[in-house]
Amino acid sequence: MLYNQLQVFQLPRLSYLIAFYLGALFIFAIAPLSSVPLNAQTVNKITVAKRGGDVGYVIRLHMNKAPKGFELAQPYANTLEIKLTDPKLSLSRLNTGLFESPISSIIKTDFKGGGGLVIELTPNEYFTSKIYKDSNKRDILIALTQASQEQALDFARREKGYGWAKAPAIAAPVIVSTNTSTPAEKNPQTPANGRTRELSEDEAAAMITADETYNRVRGNVKFDVVVIDAGHGGHDSGALGYTKSKEKELALKTALKLGALIEKNMPDVKVVYTRSDDRFISLVERGRIANRAQGDLFISIHGNAARNRSAYGAEVFFMGTSKTDDALEVMLRENSVVSLEEKTPDVVQMSPEQLLAYELANAGNMASSEKVASYIIDEFIGHTKRHSRGVKQAPFWVLYHASMPAVLVELGFISNKEEEAYLITNKAQTELAEAMYFAVKRYREQYERGLNMFAEPSPVKTPVQRVNNEQR
Repeated sequence: MLYNQLQVFQLPRLSYLIAFYLGALFIFAIAPLSSVPLNAQTVNKITVAKRGGDVGYVIRLHMNKAPKGFELAQPYANTLEIKLTDPKLSLSRLNTGLFESPISSIIKTDFKGGGGLVIELTPNEYFTSKIYKDSNKRDILIALTQASQEQALDFARREKGYGWAKAPAIAAPVIVSTNTSTPAEKNPQTPANGRTRELSEDEAAAMITADETYNRVRGNVKFDVVVIDAGHGGHDSGALGYTKSKEKELALKTALKLGALIEKNMPDVKVVYTRSDDRFISLVERGRIANRAQGDLFISIHGNAARNRSAYGAEVFFMGTSKTDDALEVMLRENSVVSLEEKTPDVVQMSPEQLLAYELANAGNMASSEKVASYIIDEFIGHTKRHSRGVKQAPFWVLYHASMPAVLVELGFISNKEEEAYLITNKAQTELAEAMYFAVKRYREQYERGLNMFAEPSPVKTPVQRVNNEQR
């Protein structure tokens, strides 16, 4: 009996002793073999994304935790120096042997209290650069904006760098940015009736991905959620047609038809509606609905209107700077919804800093959005024989808040008597929904095959009309 009691007592005690010695072995023998402290701030990898409109690239430093300080120097036209200040920083995990264009090489360097990177850019391409903290408050972003050789040299002539990079034949040092909270510059293109509120770059970046539920690793290329947004609703009727038809009704009927087609023909794809009945949803909340659903594509459906009653045709927008007068007119009208929202600043037009912050965090999404927009316009031409007003860029709030490929579709002009007569019919709404469905199907096929979504849009069956400055 005593022997059994001793066994019961000694076995657990022996287990504790084994666990203690194994832990000590790890701390004093195994752990020192690793060059990375357990609580270190590390740069795990560096990736590159192409910015929309072929204006440059975004270099992302993927970090497990943001450093205490970060600075960027461009000492020479094709050389970047990134200074990360933090006594716990470690660069040992970063593989500098794999490069993506426009990076030709990466060199790591250490200094007391932190570490640095020297990034050499590919020759014959020139950029200006700026550094930001991503909205996830962890990664560091470097925006490269295409420039001429003369512009890059002039940009790099201001101040000295950190002395890490080898000087080329022509040296031109500069400190590019050491502070991400510089006041926003006034937008010289702001129209008198376009109300703006300038934000710091940190504040603007924080607005981009307020819903962290969308910040997930997209390692599995699977397309399984489409978010369909019927524009306006409730007390916001949207544009009124020639015979007083309401944009909100056209948008909702067409949105429900599109969703039904996707559900029927793509049973493994979940359809999420921002609204499925006549209710008002704020522009911010529409984006949040899409982000919470972890959408792979966001389609906002609208009916168009213009002072010129003869204007007609369909057009599709993706997020970006306004490049035409008619795109600006549509943007101001659609963004004016913010004046109907409670507890929302009465801000119609975005500042340049807000647009840049969006672009940095969503560079890949913008390229994919342009591709989807091209597909939709192509199907409108081929399937419904609609007149195309082209694919355009404009800064829409409803697209700004959706952190995924996103497009805004203007089905046609209800302010045009003949076009309104077509758009309000069940036949027209069915045809337009079918055209958008075929575009979604085409995008999904490329998405799941893992093709390069940053490439130029593939050739389409019917040439896509790209309108530069069409008169409404």
